[in-house]
Amino acid sequence: MKKLLPVMLIASTMGCSSSSDPMETNSDPMETNNALVGTWLSNCHEFLNTEDDLGSNQYVISELTITETEYVNNFTSFTDLNCSTDPVEESSTFTYSDGEMIATTDGLEATRISLTAVVPGRPDLNLTVEAIYRVSGVELNFGEYAESEIPSIDTRVTYIKQ
Repeated sequence: MKKLLPVMLIASTMGCSSSSDPMETNSDPMETNNALVGTWLSNCHEFLNTEDDLGSNQYVISELTITETEYVNNFTSFTDLNCSTDPVEESSTFTYSDGEMIATTDGLEATRISLTAVVPGRPDLNLTVEAIYRVSGVELNFGEYAESEIPSIDTRVTYIKQ
């Protein structure tokens, strides 16, 4: 089952895991993590609120602040596709761990990541999401990860390192 990552998508217990999956390759995730640390700002993008029975869409600009131990997503949602009407600010905090490098549908590599939402005082509400990410220069993109599928990077949402 695919999960949407409200990026969306990170602090670190680092480690390589081995796999018999031929699409996976081994690499040192510590190198990738260093590239991930920093502040990233997204473009204005559509975010489907999957919990809304009406299927109404909202538009979002996200600012990710990623350290070696934490991933904070400060995002502002809007009611229009220009991200200028009725702003509502929210924030979510995650811990994260990098995993192995994995081949994507476009033939390039991405890093598998596991994000766990942190709800202060409510560990029973913690939710873990598996995803992938790729850093290319000053651009960061995420994608969905499912054990049974070759993952793909979503290029509709691009974060630029600040």
